[in-house]
Amino acid sequence: MRRVIRGTEQRKAVYFCNPGRRGCGKVYIDVRATDLRLRALTASRLSDPKHAAAVAAARAQFADELARVHEEIRQCEQIQRALADRLGRREIDLDAFDLANEPLVTDLARLRARREELTTNDADGGADGPVRVQDATEIARQWDGGEIGEKRGLFMSALSSSVVYVAPFQRKGKRVFDPDRIRVGDPR
Repeated sequence: MRRVIRGTEQRKAVYFCNPGRRGCGKVYIDVRATDLRLRALTASRLSDPKHAAAVAAARAQFADELARVHEEIRQCEQIQRALADRLGRREIDLDAFDLANEPLVTDLARLRARREELTTNDADGGADGPVRVQDATEIARQWDGGEIGEKRGLFMSALSSSVVYVAPFQRKGKRVFDPDRIRVGDPR
């Protein structure tokens, strides 16, 4: 976005809702001010004991569900092997095998899809590692010295399972940065 100020042209970097990615093309926000606000948000959340406890609880719940899914998959595969063994020894016929195996195949497909969903949608980057409260100044130092990927990692850790969105500009007149437009949670 360009702004003309007293006859000189000045470029201003902005984030915007990209219409090329199904965005509205109408929401813009200043890059520098937004980055400073995200830095402050990241430092405050990662240094908050309540946030660390919530992340630890979410990781524990995730790990429990993933372990349950793995155990159910193991049990279904064990039953399938036992059925195949009985069929091979001719203790059951093919019709009995098919009848017993059909619900196992259905369950395995559902369980494997859930395992895939859990492992690919893990926003926190894994359920491993300790969750500890960090010093806000140390987080800010990491942010300031980090590359984009490192900042993204810090920010994603701070978000946990929340979302960040930028509300549309509401005031009339001169546009100035409004930090309240950056919100964590549900955009509605």
